[in-house]
Amino acid sequence: MLQQLMMLILDRLQTVSFILSHCVSFHYLLIISIECYEDCYTCSGLESDECLSCDGVDGKYLTGSGTCGACENDQYDDDEFVCQDCDPLCTTCTSDGTDTATNDCTCADVTYGTTCLAECPAESTHDRESICIGKIICSSY
Repeated sequence: MLQQLMMLILDRLQTVSFILSHCVSFHYLLIISIECYEDCYTCSGLESDECLSCDGVDGKYLTGSGTCGACENDQYDDDEFVCQDCDPLCTTCTSDGTDTATNDCTCADVTYGTTCLAECPAESTHDRESICIGKIICSSY
């Protein structure tokens, strides 16, 4: 009888172990409640760097390291509360793109109108503020 009870307990523990190792992305599974780290909305484990998603509350977004927190200066938060890298032509931004007005992109190199570029277009140069301007052509009358 005791041996049967021990076998039943061992079988249940193996089942729970399998569920935890293969199904941890579910918040609730059968009668087992999986408690994520407090900042995580969903998770793959109990640690702070095992978040799978964040709820965006208090400016907490899913970072590249698997934690929920603030995005870096060269990142923006998307509609799914995930930090995304700014375009390489921007040092800071609020959304994807290189427009200084629409995306609040701070240009890394030069600005042409409201767009960030790696260099000014042909037949133009840039001023001290790295704003592209047309070349001044002197003509004689």
